Amino acid sequence: MPRTGKELMVLYSGVGPPLMTVGAVASVNFAIYDNVRRALFRKEINKGTVEGEKYGISTGPNYLTDDSLLSVAFSGALAGAVVSLLTSPFIIVKTTQQVRPSLTLKEVVLETWWHKGSPRSTATMRNFYVGYGAHVACEGGGRGLYMLVYEAGKRWIAREGNKSALEVTVWERMAAAAAAGCICWAAIFPADTVRSKIYAHHVLNPGGGDTPGSLDMARNIWREKGWAGFWKGVGPTIARAGPVAATVLPIYDGVLERLLVEER
Repeated sequence: MPRTGKELMVLYSGVGPPLMTVGAVASVNFAIYDNVRRALFRKEINKGTVEGEKYGISTGPNYLTDDSLLSVAFSGALAGAVVSLLTSPFIIVKTTQQVRPSLTLKEVVLETWWHKGSPRSTATMRNFYVGYGAHVACEGGGRGLYMLVYEAGKRWIAREGNKSALEVTVWERMAAAAAAGCICWAAIFPADTVRSKIYAHHVLNPGGGDTPGSLDMARNIWREKGWAGFWKGVGPTIARAGPVAATVLPIYDGVLERLLVEER
C-alpha cells in the first residue's frame, strides 16, 4: 500500500468498535429512556397530576407531551448510566487503537485485560473501567441534560406557537436538538477532559503504575493548568455536537411517533 494510503488508514484506527456497537448502543439507550418515561408517566396519571395536552388542543394524556421534565431528565440519566456499563470497555479499546495503531484488536484486548506493569497486574474487567466516574458523569448526567433541554425546547416552541407539542415541525425540532447538543457538551466537557486524560494515561503508561482515578486526575489538571485546563478542545466539540443532535433526535422522534400511531 502506498505510504499515503497507510497514513490515511491510521486516521481510522479504532473505528471498528464504534461501528460495530453504535446501533446496538443507541437502541438500548433509547429503549431504556422511552420505557422509563412511560413507567413514570403511568405513576403521574395514578397520582392525578396529569392534565392532558398542556400546549394546544387537548387530545388526552400523552407521555410524549404531558410527562414532567423531571421524568424526562431522570429517564435520560438512567438510560445513559446503564449504557455506560456497556460503552466503557469499547471506548478503552478504541482509544488504545487510536493511540497505538500498530496493535491488532486482539492485542489491544489482551493488553488491556492484563495491563502489565501495574502493581496489581492481573486479568480483570476492572481494567476496562478506568475513569468510570468521569465516564458515567458524561453518559448519565450528560444524557439526562441532553433530553431535558430537547424536550423543554420543543415544549417552549409549542407554547409560543399555541400548538400541540406533537405539531412542532422538523426544523423546530432540529433547532431544539442542536441547542440540546451544544448545551449538554458545554456542561459535561470538563468531565470529558478528565475522562480523556485518564484513558490516555492508561494507554501510554502500561508499566507506569495504577491509572489515577477521576478525582485525582481532576486535581492534576487543576494544579497544572487551572480552570482553563478543563476546556481545551471545547470549540470543535460543541461545533460537532449541534449538527449531530439535530440529525439524531428528530429522526428518533419521527420513528417513535410513527410506531405509536401503528400501535393504535
